[in-house]
Amino acid sequence: MVHFDNITLHLNATIDAHIYYTYLRHMPEGFANIFFGYLKPVLTLFVFGINVVMIRVLSTKRMRSSANAILIAIAISNTLTMAFPAIPDTYYYTFGHFKEYIPPALCRSTYYFSYPIPAICHTVSIWLSVALAFLRYVSVRFPLISMRLFTMKRTIKAIVIICIFSALVHCLNLVAFGFTTVTLQSLMNKNKTVDACEVSFQSVLGINFQTSNGILIWPGIVIAAFLPCLLLLFLDSAMLLRLRRQECIRHQLQNRHCIFYISPVRSDGTRKRTSEMRRSIKLTIVIITLIWLVEIPCSIVQVIGISINIDILPIQIDGQLIAIFDLVTDLSYSQIFLIYCFMSSRFRSALREAFRC
Repeated sequence: MVHFDNITLHLNATIDAHIYYTYLRHMPEGFANIFFGYLKPVLTLFVFGINVVMIRVLSTKRMRSSANAILIAIAISNTLTMAFPAIPDTYYYTFGHFKEYIPPALCRSTYYFSYPIPAICHTVSIWLSVALAFLRYVSVRFPLISMRLFTMKRTIKAIVIICIFSALVHCLNLVAFGFTTVTLQSLMNKNKTVDACEVSFQSVLGINFQTSNGILIWPGIVIAAFLPCLLLLFLDSAMLLRLRRQECIRHQLQNRHCIFYISPVRSDGTRKRTSEMRRSIKLTIVIITLIWLVEIPCSIVQVIGISINIDILPIQIDGQLIAIFDLVTDLSYSQIFLIYCFMSSRFRSALREAFRC
């Protein structure tokens, strides 16, 4: 068996080592059947419902902002990251088709829905998180500049650019494999033959993917995992330090009984806006911290499980470990909504208004 991310290819024991496509995974059959056939589809529906509610609330007039536009895009990309692989998972595991070779008519769509398209959506999500962290950091560090710089029009352009960039990062994976129809002995009935897909590495622009596997793996690991995680960690730490410094200065001014001669109305308005900004920044810090706390361990497991040709763990345990980390990542997709519900009174108020009959 050869494992390429969440795509498993069944090797025929021949001298030519032909590769035939199945949906089997490196884990016990019972575990895989429950995990991918029942748990993941239910979790996907749950996250879909949560994100629909979140998008509905953040798109209301009172909640519209550049930061919330990015959060809406993150919610959409997270939902698609789970929804696309849930389609083949449901077909093969919920309905029990994983024991046989994949039919030729479904090979390419199964591959696209299982790996390249979810990878693109996940890359969009994590780089949008970097954009959100950068926006909030500039808002803390240069508040006057951020108001002029991060307009809604520019934010939408940035979201589109991130989507195009993410697609380019994984574009080679869309053309790396070719599928040819062959007739083989059935995996379930030895007295029967079935049509299957023979998988072959393609040569595009002079690149032989079979001998240059790093071209497929490392861009996804570096550009879609480690680099954005490092940027998130840096921006998160910078925001936290800046926020603490501002709070220390504010406490020092209060302790010295500084008096600002401005009207009470303006003082109350300024105090309210400052308080809302601090809450928004704290919300962003919590969200970004949650993202890199999940993504960094998952990236490390991905490197161990995919690109290192050393059997550190038994192959079935390694497959289960990757599945568990995928589950943790999927669960984190719904946490942004819960964080907003617990930390933002403005979001809770907008939530009540959005669903008021």
